[in-house]
Amino acid sequence: MIDKFISLKVIIDRVMMNPGAEDLPYDVAVLAASDTIKLIANPVFLISLDAYVNIEDYRGVLPINYLDIIKVTKVDSNSSETSRRAMLYNSDPFFKSYDEREMNPRESSFRYKTEGRYIFTSFSEGKLHVAYTAVPVDFDGVVMIPDNANIIKAIEFSILSSWLQKKWFLGKITPDKFQWADKERNWYVSQTGADFKMQNLDKRQSIANTINTLMLNDEHSVNDYRELGLKEYRKRSI
Repeated sequence: MIDKFISLKVIIDRVMMNPGAEDLPYDVAVLAASDTIKLIANPVFLISLDAYVNIEDYRGVLPINYLDIIKVTKVDSNSSETSRRAMLYNSDPFFKSYDEREMNPRESSFRYKTEGRYIFTSFSEGKLHVAYTAVPVDFDGVVMIPDNANIIKAIEFSILSSWLQKKWFLGKITPDKFQWADKERNWYVSQTGADFKMQNLDKRQSIANTINTLMLNDEHSVNDYRELGLKEYRKRSI
């Protein structure tokens, strides 16, 4: 993931510096940028965060910028020590409707289930430490864009191309201007895909080891997933 981001407002201001884009409406720019982000579908648009969530009556509220859960641990605190226990996602669709879930023999280990911005747990009161992915936003709530030249240019030319296309339809500009912007947009969008493929070799190996795991291991949560990316070896009898 990328550590540096810039506000979408900065990119929109850059687009409006182009001749013919001075009157670019903000809503048109945001819609074009949103479509491009979905088209690129690159995980560098996300950031990893963590937060503590209080559980009351089997339910807690997740952070407002939460997108997806990475990991959940239950935090047990007292005057002498603090312990942490990994939790498992529960696939039971009726999970949050059970009475006295912590006494349910089928829920002997701590489990959770998410729905919207809420997280439901197998215990009624407590505290969670949640690691999650989020879409970064600035202080005004505007989406932040990864500080990557190809991504910035892809979004910039997508916005410009979208606006020039509307002007071309109305007969206000010649088609070559729109076609030039659209060509630049397509080139930079393709380059963002190439950037994603150029991962750090160690990260690529860890991802490959995880994807190519030969046997499912249900015990990874016990050791906090520390061995999830390690290479597996298969023993063969001679």
